[in-house]
Amino acid sequence: MFFYPSKPIQLPRPSRPVGWDSLIFGIGMAPFLVAAAGVWVFFIPVIGLYYGILPYLMIGVPLMLIWSTMFDPDATSFGFIGFVSFVILMVVLNVVLAQGWADAVDARFGIRITRKLIDLYGALGLFHAVIWCAVAGHLYQKLEGEK
Repeated sequence: MFFYPSKPIQLPRPSRPVGWDSLIFGIGMAPFLVAAAGVWVFFIPVIGLYYGILPYLMIGVPLMLIWSTMFDPDATSFGFIGFVSFVILMVVLNVVLAQGWADAVDARFGIRITRKLIDLYGALGLFHAVIWCAVAGHLYQKLEGEK
């Protein structure tokens, strides 16, 4: 009646052990390095740091850590993870707004979700999510390549 595999399902593993200290350093420093490198662009990366650090920590970082336990971390795959985490955030915000839950979120957390907020996240967030995660992967590759 039930399907039982004849042998256990094997999850993929990275080709070499993950350097957790390099990975955590890369993930932690990436948003600040992007903000410092791009501060000359009308202060936009610093504003992106203010608005985007919480979604980065809540969605992007767990996805990057889970990915690192199964595959080799690199800039391309982490950039894709940044895109996926941004899409997850935008879907959640649009569902909250479309379902009329914005008033409940405002009453509970003090965050007013409006179309302007979603547009701001859409304009700044996609760029920053992909760049932050790609820089984290690049920093990891550079730090691990030196060992």
